[in-house]
Amino acid sequence: SGDPSVCALMCERDRKCHAWSFRYPGSGAEVAVCWLKNSVPPRVASSWSVSGVRGAGVVERRDGKMEMF
Repeated sequence: SGDPSVCALMCERDRKCHAWSFRYPGSGAEVAVCWLKNSVPPRVASSWSVSGVRGAGVVERRDGKMEMF
């Protein structure tokens, strides 16, 4: 899916997931990519991805230069 909310939902359903990152399609990849993470890494600025933490229920807008939690 090209929708980061699907990635966030996958994290919510996985008890081992603490955070997630989503790369939009067309940003160096042909398809969207979702990574589920077992820890919460430090924030990193990215114009081609968005990420969040489990339970936050917030999806950052794509047009921002810095991801926010």
